Amino acid sequence: GSSGPAQSNTYGAVTKYFSCNIYQMLRRARDVPVGYGLTGTVLESKTENDEPVVLKSARLKDEVQLGHVKNEIKMYWHHLAALQGIFVPKMIGWCEEKHVTGGSVFLVTEKVGDAVSRDKGELDSKASTKGFSVNVFSLDDDNISRLAKLSLQSLRAIHSQDVLHGDIRCSNMRVALFKGKVCRVWWIDFGNSKYSKNEKLKKMVEEELLDLFEQPVLPVSPI
Repeated sequence: GSSGPAQSNTYGAVTKYFSCNIYQMLRRARDVPVGYGLTGTVLESKTENDEPVVLKSARLKDEVQLGHVKNEIKMYWHHLAALQGIFVPKMIGWCEEKHVTGGSVFLVTEKVGDAVSRDKGELDSKASTKGFSVNVFSLDDDNISRLAKLSLQSLRAIHSQDVLHGDIRCSNMRVALFKGKVCRVWWIDFGNSKYSKNEKLKKMVEEELLDLFEQPVLPVSPI
């Protein structure tokens, strides 16, 4: 099931309706973006039902950002549908809006978990945490192992859909903790991802992930 649903007239109507809500979400967004980069500007906001969401945008004039955001939309829509809300955030919707900031494409996903950081400097001052609430260097050995295993489990689920993430680093993970223990990991930011059935590449990516935590290749229960 990698082909995904066709973008029918019905879907177009849904997209048009969704674009009306973009203005409301922009009004409710925090003033300061939580992220920038190749994959677009990232804001935190809320839906009309007060549910927290992440709002990513790229200007139509910026071909690099636009390419990344459109690629991420394609991955959510076509290849990651079965994993949404489990191993990756749920996509709330997307639209192209020509009347906002000179024309932009918007992708809205649910806000999940807490950000992860490997920046040692963030341990020194709460003022420099920039919203990160889980720092790898502050985790004990058990939680490092749990983070490695659960991030690998989520990554293998993504690989099962023949998607290579394309940017393996801690800041592209979101984690949930229960009673101080890492209990769940989502992957975010698929702007650099690509579709691939290459099993050797998938294995190399999994080893790259475990190198982040200096962990051996771990046995993980199949998805």
